Amino acid sequence: MTASSLGSAAFSHPAVGRLGLDWSFLTCAADPDQQLITLTAESGTPSHGRLRLLASRAGPGRAGRRLRCGGRPVTDRRAGPAGGV
Repeated sequence: MTASSLGSAAFSHPAVGRLGLDWSFLTCAADPDQQLITLTAESGTPSHGRLRLLASRAGPGRAGRRLRCGGRPVTDRRAGPAGGV
């Protein structure tokens, strides 16, 4: 995966209120038609706590799903697809 663009945005969520999040738009190098947008909050901020609250409401089995890029699992976000290709 390669970062195509980065930024920040504010959201208003009905259950937890205002979220100030950083986003990255990632493109799969092996298949540019596959894209992923990530939203994160800086650790220790009110937005981080609110995002953790939302994650806890997702229920079991929602977190930790395996990402795939070009048909191969992504094992490390810095290394790209499995095998470092």
